[in-house]
Amino acid sequence: MTGIHTVKLQKLRNFLKHYNFKEIRQKGSHLAFTKEGLERPIIIAVRGKEVQFYVCKQIIRILEITEENFLKELKKY
Repeated sequence: MTGIHTVKLQKLRNFLKHYNFKEIRQKGSHLAFTKEGLERPIIIAVRGKEVQFYVCKQIIRILEITEENFLKELKKY
């Protein structure tokens, strides 16, 4: 477990676009992303301009990558 509690929204958006996710809608403070082959969209609750790290854990499970790889890739954006 890392000591990270939040991730900047713009970094996460760029990360998801790199993995071929598309933002399909926004309703209030919730964003929905999907990609081909995904049964359900990923819903991201946004607080200000940051996303809580527990939301990122959902993305890590869907992409089947490690937390370390996720953080390493996220730094590129």
